[in-house]
Amino acid sequence: MFAAGNFSIPMFVHDGIPPGTATMKRRASVIRYRYEDIAGGGRVRLSTGDPDALDAIHDFLRFQIVEHETGDPTEVVEGR
Repeated sequence: MFAAGNFSIPMFVHDGIPPGTATMKRRASVIRYRYEDIAGGGRVRLSTGDPDALDAIHDFLRFQIVEHETGDPTEVVEGR
């Protein structure tokens, strides 16, 4: 859904528009989504060469980490 620019699910889950989604929707054509199987489940890797889209992705993921209390780091680490 995200790859198609549809960000409606986070709006329902969080009762609002998560940070970054407007830019991610606008820049959907330059964001790539790749699913990977991992032990115990899966993950989706988002990538882009567009600085605005990258900032939006980081904002969106930080929000998700805090909202869902995943315990993941919120700082950006180069090369990850």
